[in-house]
Amino acid sequence: MDRYERRKDLKANIDYERLRKEYPYDDIDDLLELMLDTVCSTAPAIRIGGSDIPTEAVRDRFLQLDSEHIQYVIDALKQTTTKTNDIRAYLLTALYNAPVTIGSYYSAAVRHDVTTGADGAVSLRVAPGSYKITEKSVPAPYYLPSRNADREQTISLNPGDEKTVKH
Repeated sequence: MDRYERRKDLKANIDYERLRKEYPYDDIDDLLELMLDTVCSTAPAIRIGGSDIPTEAVRDRFLQLDSEHIQYVIDALKQTTTKTNDIRAYLLTALYNAPVTIGSYYSAAVRHDVTTGADGAVSLRVAPGSYKITEKSVPAPYYLPSRNADREQTISLNPGDEKTVKH
């Protein structure tokens, strides 16, 4: 398959047009070009995280990436505070590992207390799945139900879902 066809496939896989509306153009295009270079590589192996991995295995992993993985990599990159000397190597490793680390990353992000703003709203990016939300305290003039069961809600999220939880 030629580069043009691969680029088209990768754009479809990652929902390129939607991502370009949500993230800076350069971020999405840079990741797309890196992915394209990788899946079109003729080298026998590609260095990922300090190890040489057969190109076919890397290609297969990169062709599994979708918009959630790209958002995850961009979000993780924004939170990185250490200096990255080789951004290409860092991004290759992040993209390669995204399918196997995304669930743990977002699960860890929601395993802590979250405080809402004055409007009672909070926004979190989480992996698809089921989540139990427990209200622990509320500002006056609101009240906290006395029964735990009345303070808990379970929500289920599919890929791309956004949910508003009201109590």
